[in-house]
Amino acid sequence: MKTKILYILILAVIYSLQINFAQEQQSTGAVPYMKVEKAHRIVNTLDNPASIAYAHNSQGGATLSMPIPAGTPWTTIGNFTPPGGSFATSMTQGGNGNFYLTTNAPQLYQFNAATGNVTLLGAITGASETPNGISYNLANSTYYLVGNTNFYSFNINTKVATLIGNMGVAGSSMIDLCFSLTGVCYAYDVVTDAAYTINISTGAATLLGPLGYDANFGQGMSYDYETQTIYLSAFNNSTFTGQLRTMNPQTGMTTLITDWGLNQLAPFAVSAYQPPPCPVGNPSNPNPPNGALNIPINGNTVTWTNGAGTLDVELWFGPTGNVVKVYDGPAITSFALPTLSYNTLYTWYVICKNEICGTQGSIWSFRTQQDPNLIDYCDEFENLSNWTIVGPLGTTNWSASSTSNAGGTPPELEFRWTPSFVGESKIRSDVISLLNNWCCELTFNFFFDWYADPSGTITVGITYDGGATSTIIYSVKNPTGNVGPLVVDEWFATPANAQNAQIEITFSGNSFNNDNIYWDNVCYSYPLSGCSAPNAPSNLIAQVIPILNPQVQLNWQDNSWNENGFKILRKKGYPNDPGEFIAIDTVLSNITQYLDTSVIKDSTYSYSVFAFNQWGHNGSDTVTITVSLPVGLEIISDELPNEFALHQNYPNPFNPTTKIKYTIPASSLNPFSKGEGTFVTLKVYDILGNEVAELVNEEQAPGVYEVEFSTSSGIRNLVSGIYFYQLSAGEFNQTKKMILLR
Repeated sequence: MKTKILYILILAVIYSLQINFAQEQQSTGAVPYMKVEKAHRIVNTLDNPASIAYAHNSQGGATLSMPIPAGTPWTTIGNFTPPGGSFATSMTQGGNGNFYLTTNAPQLYQFNAATGNVTLLGAITGASETPNGISYNLANSTYYLVGNTNFYSFNINTKVATLIGNMGVAGSSMIDLCFSLTGVCYAYDVVTDAAYTINISTGAATLLGPLGYDANFGQGMSYDYETQTIYLSAFNNSTFTGQLRTMNPQTGMTTLITDWGLNQLAPFAVSAYQPPPCPVGNPSNPNPPNGALNIPINGNTVTWTNGAGTLDVELWFGPTGNVVKVYDGPAITSFALPTLSYNTLYTWYVICKNEICGTQGSIWSFRTQQDPNLIDYCDEFENLSNWTIVGPLGTTNWSASSTSNAGGTPPELEFRWTPSFVGESKIRSDVISLLNNWCCELTFNFFFDWYADPSGTITVGITYDGGATSTIIYSVKNPTGNVGPLVVDEWFATPANAQNAQIEITFSGNSFNNDNIYWDNVCYSYPLSGCSAPNAPSNLIAQVIPILNPQVQLNWQDNSWNENGFKILRKKGYPNDPGEFIAIDTVLSNITQYLDTSVIKDSTYSYSVFAFNQWGHNGSDTVTITVSLPVGLEIISDELPNEFALHQNYPNPFNPTTKIKYTIPASSLNPFSKGEGTFVTLKVYDILGNEVAELVNEEQAPGVYEVEFSTSSGIRNLVSGIYFYQLSAGEFNQTKKMILLR
């Protein structure tokens, strides 16, 4: 009997826990205080201009600012704890530049971004539910609220919400919203874990697609007008951490940028307000002129002309990378400089100010003359007084020999095979003060007297940190015969700390397998004009990689030694067609191929590749290619359908191939065609919302289509399980489920 009662009690406890867990899954409020806070972790880095976002942290009761897109580090600017145990739900910046914050009380507050203070404006009336989100529509100068199920307009002055309509998402908890520059309303839901667009006239929501994470508790949303990016201050129930995410406005899929640990930011807004321009004019007429060279290091005075309305001036000056304020006071137009350094690039600029604002002028620069006492370095090896044998092996194998095997005149540097060893031996020069960020030419005589395989690796390099790291300038690896005598002539670019340069000569291998190695006249010099732009690449070719989503592969010949990388330029059409070549990507130096994955089927593209460095760039010839329709997409009927439709794949379940059929209606029945074709995408996602494949991405005429999806097509190694495929055509979106069985 006791056993039976105990069993019933255990079931009751489990049932109670299940109820609590289920309730937690649909919360729109604060997260429970359950875990230790984690450190911020940047997962992806976006290459966007920096903006500022403001937020309220429910865990710490603090108002914050942070850089966007990084989302970290945070700066605490104030403290705010909603009274009466209420929860801060959302934030937006209005057309007047002010930030407004809502709570579930429901109440409206004004947030001061400069001080972090939060001021109560009053109670929100007219809404039948908690305001989960507030946002301002720049396109029609109107504020809007969103609750769990309803959509409202909102008067910020009277604090009255007016119902527009039910969003029509069953069982939803719509958590926040934002608006694009053109007035498109985006929102997302913590029950369906999906993104939507909302018709601001009716309140009806249209599904975009899955978010790709398990959303729970209060969340935030904001639109960055500068980069046209949707940001979510998300809370991921799977990791139980707050996260900064971006959302794709076409699919609703999100990408993790930074994980904030156990920090919940429901009120979140990217700053969109731009202050009026300062009326003070720009400074001009710099002397020395911008870009001037060979400026003496003594007796310099910089001069300029102040802009209209200038009362005060700031002057900023210093070596590039270390510019500091050197004057701040009543307006001046000249400033005497102290003694400068040789061969240094200096940067300076002026800020013209009145009582309330300032206007920063252009950034100007000049370079001082090189040191006239600096001479080229050359060692003829009269002895080894300028060198240190650092081994670790063969420390007795190095000497200054009275021979001339390398092609110079006696003496020369000799590395003897005896006493033999297996390993590495190195000799390093004294410190040489090279020019920073400059091109240097290294020349030397060289002879390798071969004996047997493997004969070892010989390198000549340069180190700037005492040997901790080394840049190889010349190397010979396991030659199978004599090398030289010859004169080696190599170029290299110095870094910013070139004053500590040392040349390193290294042998690595079995010393028994050579009959001595010789060097002579190790010299460096540098051109007074600095480095030149890299040579243009040549032999550019393009070919289409025939997969379901076609790609264009480019290959070219690298004709330069001093490029920093290559820029890939593309235009749609032929080279002489209207339009410009646009840079689509950059690859590192020594890379001679690129895969363009963003092309559209049945389109013609022209490409050019530019080699570049800090001294300029040069471009290749152009190549033109037409991307053909790949195998796998088939128009299976000429009938003109009267509606959009996405059919169930067949077979289902499948392995490894299945077919997906869909229809695009005739133009007269298609509100998205504008009398032309409709732009269509068909994509496959895994159960976590990660994109697996893009099967269609093009404009299509009315008709019935069928596309094949194969897990053996090289798209991705897929495991057994549930997958989703989504058709998007204009504002039509439909998603279906399919099952892969391995």
